[in-house]
Amino acid sequence: MNDAFIKWVKKRFGPNVKAGEPMSRHTTLGVGGPAGLFVSVDNTEGLRELLARCNDEGVDFFILGGGSNLLVRDGGMDGVVIDMKKGWKEISISADRDGEVVVAAGAGLWLQAVCRYAIEQGLSGMNFALGIPGSVGGAVVMNAGTSSGNMGDVVDAIEIVTRTGSVEKKKRSELDFSYRRFSVKGLGSPESGGFAVTMAKLVLKHGDRGALRDEANEILRRRLVVQPVDKSSAGCFFRNPSQGESAGRLIEMAGLKGMTIGGAAVSEKHANFFVNRGDATASDFIRLMEVVQDRVSDLFGIDLEPEVIIVG
Repeated sequence: MNDAFIKWVKKRFGPNVKAGEPMSRHTTLGVGGPAGLFVSVDNTEGLRELLARCNDEGVDFFILGGGSNLLVRDGGMDGVVIDMKKGWKEISISADRDGEVVVAAGAGLWLQAVCRYAIEQGLSGMNFALGIPGSVGGAVVMNAGTSSGNMGDVVDAIEIVTRTGSVEKKKRSELDFSYRRFSVKGLGSPESGGFAVTMAKLVLKHGDRGALRDEANEILRRRLVVQPVDKSSAGCFFRNPSQGESAGRLIEMAGLKGMTIGGAAVSEKHANFFVNRGDATASDFIRLMEVVQDRVSDLFGIDLEPEVIIVG
């Protein structure tokens, strides 16, 4: 980034720009070094301008959602981190057709707010996401989900801003979802294609509000029992292998529950959760990841792939 670019960003976005902002303040793991520039953007016009300027100047950028499923190295991140949490909070029913209801949800909304909205409106289809941390935009990009479903099951269309600053709507037929992955035909993934999701249309169905609420309470109760929701984590750390035992089960079978390196630990509750004991660094998590991968590979011949995005 040259001085002219930095000057333009600070003039355009004013107090919403921070140089050297620690990413540990913006990730659910609570670790991560400084961002070159950390810019909070709350509207599409500002996002369009910033992405286009980054593209023209050859400046790398990273779109930050809710900060879950993300591990930023201790050295931090070059370029611009674009924080979208302050904007894109709208949610509404945009269509009701043949028993299906289309809900338009802004990318900056917390996913749990959408789950609650669906229940209040008596709409089924989102309870699978109860307890998943992060924003709507981040959930789409990661195709967030559980054994009960994922975002690809309900996303009908999205709105994006491309790296050149154009606003485009993409239909379901233009979207590709796979296990914890998402891409747009002709653009690729958000990481390679350089675009930001600003809105998602979700297809839900009419349901019984009381039954949905009861189901939600039971899902959340189970999560409290089996997941370390009271600890700082990124969610599931590894992708589940395509066949056989889950990543968490393999780690548990390897005798690694409770293992610690520095301030990072394998959760005692769920072995596919790495938790921050309060003083962890990103390097602690990286070393813990490598030890777990090596042990599981040695014992079972399976190479665990990180589900978390590692940047920096």
